[in-house]
Amino acid sequence: MKMPFSYRKNFFNSVLAISVFSHGILFAQADFFAPAPRFGVEIAPSSMEVVIVKEPEIEEKVLKQEKVLTVQEALPKLPAVAQKEPEKRNPPKKIEKPVNIPPVRGAVTEAKPDYLKNPAPLYPFLARQRGWQGVVLLKVKVEKDGHPAKVLISKSSGHRVLDATALETVKKWRFSPSRVGNIAFSSWVKVPIRFLLENA
Repeated sequence: MKMPFSYRKNFFNSVLAISVFSHGILFAQADFFAPAPRFGVEIAPSSMEVVIVKEPEIEEKVLKQEKVLTVQEALPKLPAVAQKEPEKRNPPKKIEKPVNIPPVRGAVTEAKPDYLKNPAPLYPFLARQRGWQGVVLLKVKVEKDGHPAKVLISKSSGHRVLDATALETVKKWRFSPSRVGNIAFSSWVKVPIRFLLENA
């Protein structure tokens, strides 16, 4: 026999209500079934017991002075040893000092980049889009012939793309080497590269 539709609906609602009610009771009684956590610290690992003890009395003792022997009293007298006469040495020969001729010095000139022939670094597209600016300070070892042997970043601009562009550009530059008179020599020079947006 089929139950009417309304009975089916009421039956489902009553079963649902009984289920919710019984689950609610179980959750409410959860404390009852689970033991409560217990806390207590009798002695913690870093605890220490402090006991105040009466300071012991210090007994002052007077030490008896004993006779102290000096070195002369302790050692028996030995016979004197004959002293040798000092050997006569020949006076040192006079050595003539070499005559130093001061080197001829010219004006010392520091290594400088040849700006007329060296191209300026291209502003990286990503840096222009994001509005990045800054100054990269490079330390360059300039050889006698004017080419850069080493290029190091002395101070970063704060943006890796600007630093890398400055580094790669200066590696291709030519410099006027340092000189003393007409003699060229290798030296270190600092080169600032400024990246500046005009609209910023």
